[in-house]
Amino acid sequence: MVANEHVWIADRQTPESRENWKAMLETSAKVIKGDMKWPVE
Repeated sequence: MVANEHVWIADRQTPESRENWKAMLETSAKVIKGDMKWPVE
């Protein structure tokens, strides 16, 4: 259910923020898998 809510939120955003959203999801997926660490500012 949570994933569906995230899709709904993403669909209501601008194309730019949707790209940012996708990038964030991909980054978090890699972090969860241990492929990379969160980028530190």
